[in-house]
Amino acid sequence: MSTLFMEFRRRTMRQAAYWAILVLLYSGCSESTTENPPLDDADVSNNMDVSDTTVATPDLIQNDESSSELPPQEDTLECADGFVPQDSECVDVDECAATESPCDKNASCSNSEGSFECECKTGYDGDGTTCSPILLGALSISTVDVAIKGSCLALTLIMTLDDTDDTESLWPVELTLDGGGLFSDAQCTEVASNPIEMAAKQEPGVVFVRFDQSGTKTLAASHLTLEDDSTELTIHGSSYADDTRPERTLVLYNKNADDALEIATYYAEKRGIPEKHLCGVLLPRGNFAFPQEMLGARKTIVEECFCTILSDNAPAECGVGSLTEILAVLNLTHIAVIRGIPARLYGTPWPQDNWDPGFDFNLSYLLANNEDIFADGTDGNLKIDFPYAGNQLCNNTLETLKPSEHRYFAISRIEAITATRTKALIDQTLAAEGQGFQGNIVSELPAGLAPANNVGQYVTSTFNSECLSYLSHTPFKHGEAESSWPFEVCRFGTTGSTSDAPWPGMMPGFNPTTIPLAVNVGWFDGSDPRTQVGEPQNNHSAFYNYNTMLKWRKSGENCPTECDDFNDPAEESACRENSTDYFKEINSECVGVAPGFMGQQLRSYPVQYYGFLPPGWFGGPSGAFETTPAHIIQGGAFKNDTFSDDLFARFGGGSPGIVNNDLCVDDSGANVSCPERVSVGIARKITLKSPIAVNADKTLTLRVRYRNQGATGAKLQVRIWLNNENSDLKDMENKALYIPLQDSHDAWTLYEKSLSVSAASLSEITKIRLWFHGKVEHKAVGFVDLDGIELVDQDTGASLLA
Repeated sequence: MSTLFMEFRRRTMRQAAYWAILVLLYSGCSESTTENPPLDDADVSNNMDVSDTTVATPDLIQNDESSSELPPQEDTLECADGFVPQDSECVDVDECAATESPCDKNASCSNSEGSFECECKTGYDGDGTTCSPILLGALSISTVDVAIKGSCLALTLIMTLDDTDDTESLWPVELTLDGGGLFSDAQCTEVASNPIEMAAKQEPGVVFVRFDQSGTKTLAASHLTLEDDSTELTIHGSSYADDTRPERTLVLYNKNADDALEIATYYAEKRGIPEKHLCGVLLPRGNFAFPQEMLGARKTIVEECFCTILSDNAPAECGVGSLTEILAVLNLTHIAVIRGIPARLYGTPWPQDNWDPGFDFNLSYLLANNEDIFADGTDGNLKIDFPYAGNQLCNNTLETLKPSEHRYFAISRIEAITATRTKALIDQTLAAEGQGFQGNIVSELPAGLAPANNVGQYVTSTFNSECLSYLSHTPFKHGEAESSWPFEVCRFGTTGSTSDAPWPGMMPGFNPTTIPLAVNVGWFDGSDPRTQVGEPQNNHSAFYNYNTMLKWRKSGENCPTECDDFNDPAEESACRENSTDYFKEINSECVGVAPGFMGQQLRSYPVQYYGFLPPGWFGGPSGAFETTPAHIIQGGAFKNDTFSDDLFARFGGGSPGIVNNDLCVDDSGANVSCPERVSVGIARKITLKSPIAVNADKTLTLRVRYRNQGATGAKLQVRIWLNNENSDLKDMENKALYIPLQDSHDAWTLYEKSLSVSAASLSEITKIRLWFHGKVEHKAVGFVDLDGIELVDQDTGASLLA
């Protein structure tokens, strides 16, 4: 008897005995379960001796062991591998006919006597049981790292082949988009096919992808015979950072400024900012506001905006006096300043009031501090706890801004030269945020500074010699590769050179610096202004000058920077049509920056309103000078035999026939007159081709045509230098002339003044400088128009400014 069968028999007998015992026990039990409770398994096993009990076993189990033996088995036919027994003989197995092939799916299977063979198909390599594609090249896929859902994102694909001669064959590349949609246009309106056809060309292929759901997405490009590639990006929700900033933002606009409410509403809708967070104040138009006007604006913001937003949570006496209680419960951290708010203060008691301090910073401080910053004896040197300064920027320890604790609000300006361009700027900003940070980082700072002082170098990990050696290369040669930022391979570049020849710290693109071309720049990090005597001065006037701006390029390829550079009239016309330049002169396909370009320049003077100077004229010496930028107006210009064009310069937002009688409020809430203050600041320098001899006293006549809104005591100062001196001209009051502006002039009015040049003090005239030096203290308001300016030599009748 087999061991297995014997074990089965023993177990069956024990079970039968157990149940028989239970039957016997229960058959003699009384009805009282209290005295004779039923036994459980433990009782049976512990109290009963199964071996002493006679049990009737089931018929299935026989006591006769001989009757339970298994029948004898036949002998088994043994066959070699690859054969099976069949009808007392071994026959071959066709492994290739099996349901599951022993070979790789990309291999062929061949049966043989007792065996089989696997061979990889053409284009694959391996032993046949495993076959991998023979890679003929590689794919690369890239896009931004972060975006918001619904953004149309550029997806860059590059295919490289080992056979570099094959640049025409088309390869179907399969894209895996993790739920995204594939499009062929930058607006994501034209659906693209997938797979896409690619050729191994120098230029990368670009398609566009859009995600309507947030989350981390994996994008992949694949082809059987090309090395695959993949990339990840994070899709946020309806805002770039998926945070609560729209709920924490106040949109501030000037009720006196044209289009300000329209822009504010547009911005709030685009950002998802609640309508009740729109806050209108009464301030002067233009650049300049007085302290009382700022204090009046603060009163309005606190009482009519902060208190309204707080509603039932506002203090019982909600106003400037309860500012501490308001800030404790106010959920605002950001203030968006809409085009039309003044940029500078004037008339403070501070020692450096002539610098015209910035409006934004001081308003931010006043909204978070109940202090009298304009009291006699104050100096305007305000201190704040600034959590975004220092090394915190590089170690991810930034704390959330809290005006009640840090004593200021974050302020940003939303403005461009016109209302239409301002709204376009809002759209461009949102689109750039949706695509995430792109482009290169350039700086004016020396390499090797601490992370907080040169963030760009650290976030790009630019420490290798290939990306830094140009800064110290000698001899320096402007524009040569050894002396220039290698933007093709290094994302960070700087003009902070240690070589002797270039001018360190100047604007990228300036000649000579180590960045002759600022290519695809997404972030610019400016340094302190350069004030070295005898060297170029960088007063941080945007791109420094027009020629430097033209050196900021979208790519490193040679391209025409201006539409005039095209020889083909059709190409020139297309250039102007597509140009984003205000004057339609710059080729926007060539000159520009990366989407979402940002920059900072360390300068105490705030940026002023946009404007343009007449050809041949320039602005004030630095940002400290009070200036109302000019606008070039076409139509209605002064004309005579000398002046035939129809263009003139206007300073201020007014115009003839329209009187600016704007009202503001002071800190008591009372109305005060606040027309736009106009400060004309332009100059002209002339180096004469042929010196003018002064053999005897000579008379020069200055003629200026002007229009203006009148104001009590208003005037326009004019200064004239001959050979860099203005002491050689007689008939000038304190070395200056003053054009009277106390009366309004809606028609062109002539100011004419004859000036004597003393032969005793001047033998010849080689240089002339003419400066219209307006100041806020000169009380011009509304607007000032200038045209037909000439300085005439009365001896010859020649215009010296021509």
